[in-house]
Amino acid sequence: MSHELGRYLREADVRKWARSLFSGERYDIRTTNPAESINSVLRIPREYPVIPLLDSIRELLTRWFYERRLVSSKHLDPLTTKVEKNIDRIIVKAKRFQVYKVDDFKSLVKRDIYDCHVDLERRTCTCGKYNIGKIPYRHVIPAIYSRGMEVHRFTDGLYTTTAWRTAYAESINPIAVPECEWNVPAEVKLAKVLPPETRNSDGRPIKRRYESVEDKIKSSQGSRKNKKHKCSRCGTEGHKRGTCDLPI
Repeated sequence: MSHELGRYLREADVRKWARSLFSGERYDIRTTNPAESINSVLRIPREYPVIPLLDSIRELLTRWFYERRLVSSKHLDPLTTKVEKNIDRIIVKAKRFQVYKVDDFKSLVKRDIYDCHVDLERRTCTCGKYNIGKIPYRHVIPAIYSRGMEVHRFTDGLYTTTAWRTAYAESINPIAVPECEWNVPAEVKLAKVLPPETRNSDGRPIKRRYESVEDKIKSSQGSRKNKKHKCSRCGTEGHKRGTCDLPI
């Protein structure tokens, strides 16, 4: 399986799965195919005609925007919840590092595998993690705390609660005009739209995408991890026949 996964990654465009070579900026995303997620959510509505399908999409987006707008309005901290938990986890690892200040913004951070130069003004670190993620990591946090500053000041604005609220500020509204009052042109009413001339393949129609090599590896690992052994001698879970010591 590992050989197949390696071959799959070599054949794919490296910019799509290697975050260090990605041309843009993204956070905690390993794939670039959102169509698969939408297809999974709309698995049942995809069987509808076009108008009910569009209405289902509108209802879905309306619910998503309202729920996320409600959660973001109750969040009072400057950073989003996920970024806060990420930073809190990194702070524990950053306590053992030693900081040597160079000037008001530059620092030399030691006691890791290798020494790193941190520049808070340019928001860079020689390890490269701060440059890509735009979130203070274990080398940057000690440099910030040594100057008595707040971590959220050196986090990119995309991860702030303000940006979170702005993304869902607008509402997805239903169509105000009822269907009986629609003004449809005559050429549209008279148009005959026929289905494409295709031949359906044998068997049950496939509604889910084919699993990739990586998906198969994850599913097989999960099935082995959650599998419970059952003794063929006494019928009890947790041990096998060879280690069974219960009297029969």
